[in-house]
Parts: sequence; structure tokens; C-alpha cells
Amino acid sequence: ARRICMKTIDAARAREAVDLADPEKRDRLARSLDRLEGVTGVVVAHPSGKAELPEGFPVPLDTAHLLLRRQGYALFYLRTASRLLLLRPVGGGFVGVTARQAANVGQLMHRLKRLAPKEVSG
Repeated sequence: ARRICMKTIDAARAREAVDLADPEKRDRLARSLDRLEGVTGVVVAHPSGKAELPEGFPVPLDTAHLLLRRQGYALFYLRTASRLLLLRPVGGGFVGVTARQAANVGQLMHRLKRLAPKEVSG
């Protein structure tokens, strides 16, 4: 019998450390997520500021994030008749994505799950 060995990916390497407090890094992350197939809007928010694509993001996610944070959520996803909405807390802020109904929700969830707050070394 043949044995198939599967390598496990080191969880730390699979993570994408992000610093939402840095405006340039927020913008860079928003642009990166906006390029994913099917994505129609992105919000990268932190108490110190927010990056939105397109400008004037049509879905107010701040309140949803605050309500879900009370429940201790790690990733929220909602499928409506017209779009997908994904929300992930990261550090003191959150990342929100809207996408077309036909977008690959698994791919979007995987990308958001990889996001982790950048650890500050003292």
C-alpha cells in the first residue's frame, strides 16, 4: 500500500501580518483585496482611520463589527440576493469585503482568515 505524506503548512507562515494602524498599509491591503476576483468593495478600518474602495463604501460595517465583536466572532459572512458580505476582526479594527454573488466565497474567506494583526516588538 502506498502512503501519501502531506506537509502541514506552518500556521505562522500562512498568516499575513497586517498593521491596520498604518495608513499606507491599510491602503495597500485594501487595494490588494480589491483585486480579488468578484470583489466590489473593501473597507479596512482601525480606530486611527479607514481605507475604503470605492470611496464612500455603500455598506456601513462599523456597527455590524461592534455588534459581532461582542459575540467574539472570527469571521462573519452573509449571502444576500445581490451580493456577498464578509467581515473579519483584525487587531483593534476590521476588514470588510463585498463581492458579486457569483464570487468564490471560499477563496475570499481563506484570504481573510490569513490576516493577523502585526505584533509590535517592544
